[in-house]
Amino acid sequence: MHFSLLMALATLASPFRGVAALSMQLTEREMPAVFSLPVDYRPVSQAKLQKRNPSPTVQADTMLYDLTPIVKLSVGTPPQLIGLVVDLQMGFIAFLVPNTTDCVPQSNATSAQYNCATDDYCVTMGYFCPASSSTMKSIQPSKSDPEGPVNADVVTVGSQRVDGVHMWLNDISPGEYSRMGISPGSPFLYLMVDQGFINSPSFSLWSYGTPNNQGQLLFGGVNKAMYKGTLQAFPLSGPNNNVNMPIAAVVVESGGNAVLSTIDIFTFLPNKTVQQIYADLDITPTFIPSFNASMGIVDCARTQSENRTVSLVFGNATISVPWSELFIPFEDDTCEFTIVPYRPDLTYGPGSELQIGATVLQYMYLAVDYDNMFAAVAPLNPNPGPDNILEIGNGTRIPDADGDFPATITPYGAPTLTTTTTGSLPTSTTASKAQAVTFTPRAMDIILGPDVDKILNDYSNPPCQNQDDTPKVLRAFLKYLCEEAKTLLMQEIKQFNGRIALRQLRNFLVDSILKSMLIAGSKQPKSLTPSPIVIPGLTAEESQNQLELRSDHTAVKQACLARDGHRCVLTGMVEQLHFMSIPSQNRGDLWSCTTECAHIVPFSLGKLNPNSTQEVETKAQIWRAIYRYFPFVAGKIGPENINAPENAITLRSEAHMEFAAHRIAAEPTKTEHNYHIHDLGAVYSVARDLSNTITMKQSDPAIAMPDPNLLRLHYQVSMILQESGIRERYERTMWENEDNSIQNIQCDGSTDLGNILSSKMLTDI
Repeated sequence: MHFSLLMALATLASPFRGVAALSMQLTEREMPAVFSLPVDYRPVSQAKLQKRNPSPTVQADTMLYDLTPIVKLSVGTPPQLIGLVVDLQMGFIAFLVPNTTDCVPQSNATSAQYNCATDDYCVTMGYFCPASSSTMKSIQPSKSDPEGPVNADVVTVGSQRVDGVHMWLNDISPGEYSRMGISPGSPFLYLMVDQGFINSPSFSLWSYGTPNNQGQLLFGGVNKAMYKGTLQAFPLSGPNNNVNMPIAAVVVESGGNAVLSTIDIFTFLPNKTVQQIYADLDITPTFIPSFNASMGIVDCARTQSENRTVSLVFGNATISVPWSELFIPFEDDTCEFTIVPYRPDLTYGPGSELQIGATVLQYMYLAVDYDNMFAAVAPLNPNPGPDNILEIGNGTRIPDADGDFPATITPYGAPTLTTTTTGSLPTSTTASKAQAVTFTPRAMDIILGPDVDKILNDYSNPPCQNQDDTPKVLRAFLKYLCEEAKTLLMQEIKQFNGRIALRQLRNFLVDSILKSMLIAGSKQPKSLTPSPIVIPGLTAEESQNQLELRSDHTAVKQACLARDGHRCVLTGMVEQLHFMSIPSQNRGDLWSCTTECAHIVPFSLGKLNPNSTQEVETKAQIWRAIYRYFPFVAGKIGPENINAPENAITLRSEAHMEFAAHRIAAEPTKTEHNYHIHDLGAVYSVARDLSNTITMKQSDPAIAMPDPNLLRLHYQVSMILQESGIRERYERTMWENEDNSIQNIQCDGSTDLGNILSSKMLTDI
């Protein structure tokens, strides 16, 4: 029977049902560009279970021979047949190799020369002998990827020969096994597209439903015969190296996605959900000291005598698993339930993130398309008919799937034999067959992600003595930039790898974007001593006279007041003069305030002094940087239309100060003119009047509404300033400048002039 939580899951899944109108049926091609590999779930006669490691600090894969999908590939020339685990959380192919030059494993197992005959994984899947392959090549890792694979060879997938596959070669040792990584960072999928075997970096995976319980790994398509109903599709929104899927209850309770694992049998869900499952299944949590956790332990006899079903809901897809499949032997005649609470207090290892384990994964049909970054699931068909294969092309949708697919995507195709340069910084190129190639932004984003993370980790290890914040700043940009700009920045990080070059890249971003946006929009403290500070794109005179500059724009202020209903768009307070015109009996709960016209992109970035060549060039560089890393505003804003109503909103004067200082940001939502308001440290007198969301209204239809893309730019810059710590450093420096005036210089020479000069010019930010 189904437990009561299923009803709650089904109810909570209702928001996903509205996507049904988006379903798309594709015509089956006579010769679809797909090919498949059999997936074996029972390679040995007697399944051997590995016990969980009780230490949460040890990263140990719990691999079940009868649950982990294994495929067989031929590698090298002549071909050597090797078994590999299908791994959704790894991006590369890895083979076990003997730690001897002659590929003969030693009879005596040592740490340096491990014996294959005593290793279960090696016996089951075999090993690869590089010395016996005439096509094995040693490749030099690029300067941008010094830790990448250093070997390449031919791999035969089914009947298809794929040339030049980069691979890791791992010594035979305890816990190591050959893997076929097909996570979002898998270059192998893109290589198959390059060589014309499939049309998109995509695959389907299913287990039972075929003769002898043999599943399939289908590259480039879906097989409609193998699942019931319609595929339910969801965007991949988790970490770059994981395939993830929202469980309805988990989405509501934690707002997180659960990664899919083909290796670990355990499913990790929020504690509240797990406790409800325990109650419905009459499982009493038992504290196990060796694990320092409460676990679901039952008499093993119950797993066979009781007929129960556990179900997880993904949108409209319900995946049901017999509860007898969700137990493993524990001690004596007791068994452990493999749905357990996840541990948000852990930073890595088993239980550190929400996860759907291999046991549940066996009962679902999974399709993944890395072109549009969607994954789709459906329950398996227990009685499949003849194959009905649909090709996953390079469109926006997964065939036969319901989902909120994007209107457009940048599909990955074969590399173009060109090299491109954008702005002042060149994009990265990847060599292929001795020719320069440029990959699409989406493909480079997926492929480069793990490498960029390593580069930034290496930069921080060991940390610099001066607390260099380069990795922190670059990570902040990567976190909040749009997908296209994020890909571009990842290319640059790889291309300019090295401490000096990365620091220069960091300084370019901070000077051209963060400092310029922050200082150009800020009102300087009145007590700040005038000085010839040179800030990229903003002269000292402009910075000192923001109030005077804004007072010149009466026309745009009046237009915005009329459009915004004479109200502050963030707090709803009414402009003072308009408030006085409202009869007292009609004022109700209204509050009055002094309003100002707030430019979204700072006005100072539009005012040019044609007599200053340096100023013109500096501001041109700022605009190039804005268009480069915020491409969605290109063509919408520039020096010539900085004063347009689309770039201005009406704000209460105090709220204007917080908005200009990027302590308040309005993030566009999917609803037109609706915004989520972020309080990033605004003063209490303003923060108390903010709502979580606002909807901007157009009282005068003749005046254009604020452009959501410009507010999106302001939001992203605000979040980067907050995440990177640059705004805090700027504010601290400005506060310290209160005492750094010329009048405070001591005649005895004790004044630190270098520190004053550095603070004045903000060169230490």
